[in-house]
Amino acid sequence: QTFRISLLLWIALGGILVIVMPTLLPLVYGQAFQASVNPARLLIIGSAFVGLANLLEQSMRGQNRAFLGLEGRFIGLAVMAISGFFLSRHFGLIGMCYAFVLGQMLYLLMILIRTYMHFRRPFNPLELLPKYSDILKIFSLLNNNNRRV
Repeated sequence: QTFRISLLLWIALGGILVIVMPTLLPLVYGQAFQASVNPARLLIIGSAFVGLANLLEQSMRGQNRAFLGLEGRFIGLAVMAISGFFLSRHFGLIGMCYAFVLGQMLYLLMILIRTYMHFRRPFNPLELLPKYSDILKIFSLLNNNNRRV
């Protein structure tokens, strides 16, 4: 459930950030940074994959399986380096950003598969999709935090 809630928050908040990035980045840093909007958008997407993978990696550390995340990181880094070498030659910075997204996506996929293997469950991607109960949980947590303030 924690993974699904995190995914839901990444989609909502990251999606908003990706949408407002063309306005926000030049507003904060000036029009000279307009060209960095699309790379920034890709880095936001890649960061979402890293954040979700880190959540699972910490979960596995709690299960005394600390090196599972290291395997995924090595694979993600190798894919990012190799694809980045080729993509950046043809597409420049945006190619390297795509390589970053691809590497982090594979890192997440690797840690997901290893997590499922650890718990001896068949890999079912539909389990990872947010549910209505996850939305209710977020609102419940927000409501409880407002009462404390």
